[in-house]
Amino acid sequence: MQTVNHSAIVSCAPSEMFQLVNDIGQYPEFIQHCSGAHILQQTHHHMIAHLHLTYLNMSHSLVTRNQWHDHTAIDIQLVESSFVHTLQGQWKFTAIGNNACRVSLVLHFTPSLLANIIGRKLLPALGKELITVFSQRAHAYYSK
Repeated sequence: MQTVNHSAIVSCAPSEMFQLVNDIGQYPEFIQHCSGAHILQQTHHHMIAHLHLTYLNMSHSLVTRNQWHDHTAIDIQLVESSFVHTLQGQWKFTAIGNNACRVSLVLHFTPSLLANIIGRKLLPALGKELITVFSQRAHAYYSK
């Protein structure tokens, strides 16, 4: 099992950062490897989302169940994937004073046997990219 662990401090409230991360339909507009995003099911406490990812000129699929915790965390659980066998993780949004928060992403995964090289490289690259682009997006949206 491999682990991806990235974090950043951003100048916005945890609830604002939660909203940016949870707006999965917008991912293709600003996440490099995301070529499509669809919400398959949504309730007040979770969503099941399908991401289409392009990496090394190949298309990959990832379906996750994302459980929400009062705008402070999003638990990620694998439903189906073309490149990982197991995946679980969490986005966490922790207040730092009144005008900032730490956003963290931790992913634990096992690449699938057929896509071992892609799985081993795509999720670490995507994890790092997500923290960077969401930090930039928060700065653009919420700079005071």
